[in-house]
Amino acid sequence: MNSIAKLIIDYQNKYLNLLITMEEVEEAVRDMPNEKDPGPDGFTINFYTTYWEIVNVEVSEVVEDSWQSSSILKSLNSSFITVIPKEE
Repeated sequence: MNSIAKLIIDYQNKYLNLLITMEEVEEAVRDMPNEKDPGPDGFTINFYTTYWEIVNVEVSEVVEDSWQSSSILKSLNSSFITVIPKEE
């Protein structure tokens, strides 16, 4: 097994295990493209950036809960797939 390279070195692992700050969550939300289709909750990224002052605590709590539990709610990781027929 010594022939398999270690992909994450110690200092990277320490960095990955740091608590996530509200500023990092906000930066991640603001860096997402606004024109994306809405998710299963019906909200676009534009909604979250426009109303960030209202929803920031809840969004940050969800991120923190996911980090603490090392899991993501299924509802946060779902999407809709739609078949679009080709026109001839």
